[in-house]
Amino acid sequence: MRDRKPIAVDKVQAGGAEVEVFYDFREHDFFFEEPGTRSRVHAETFVEVWRRLHEVYEKAAPLCWTPVILVTLHAAYDEQDHSVRTKPVEGASVSFTFRRCELSPLPDRAEVVERIVRERERNGGRTGRGGWGSDQGGPIEREGCIEREHALDFEARGPSEYDREVRDKTLDRPQTYSNDADVVELPYDEDTWRGLLAMKVAVDELHAKVKALIGQADFRDRLRRFALGTSVPLLGDGSDEAKVSS
Repeated sequence: MRDRKPIAVDKVQAGGAEVEVFYDFREHDFFFEEPGTRSRVHAETFVEVWRRLHEVYEKAAPLCWTPVILVTLHAAYDEQDHSVRTKPVEGASVSFTFRRCELSPLPDRAEVVERIVRERERNGGRTGRGGWGSDQGGPIEREGCIEREHALDFEARGPSEYDREVRDKTLDRPQTYSNDADVVELPYDEDTWRGLLAMKVAVDELHAKVKALIGQADFRDRLRRFALGTSVPLLGDGSDEAKVSS
């Protein structure tokens, strides 16, 4: 019995939301999930969990979703950890990722922020929330948030009426927003989004030019002229090479 997964035993209307109550075979008690999170509130009896559920959901603040763009510039080649290399290798890279989503403060954001502030003070600013290679999380004002799919991407999937109902409910099972230190958060608008897409195209085109250059028969000659500072562009097509004196 202890290995059985929790099962839903009832649905309760509270605070404008329909909340499922589960029975936990491992703990031998009942629980529900707090608004906008997957944190569980347990009670030994159904009557007690019903009381706590109404208490939590009646005072929960509604989620307030704001569309944003999250941009991450990844470490350049020289900024990466190459300590495992046994031979010196030079390189160059530019890599960034971006996505659009919607963020909302958690109903208990004040408590979350207070806890994280204490953690940062206790650890001297080091929280380990920034992912691999990062010592600390992002700005404290970005803590205590959750995210869900951007409305445009949601609509592009052709959602059903059920999908819309689930999205509008408090228990939408959104994921916790990862407040990494190297993420830049921008307010969403179409021009900013199109600008990032255009920048992606420009970087991809540069990569294609470098790839084509390395495969050319005169790659060595181009590099030598580039090192001497001639007027022939390194990534050009070579059509004006005749204009450059040797």
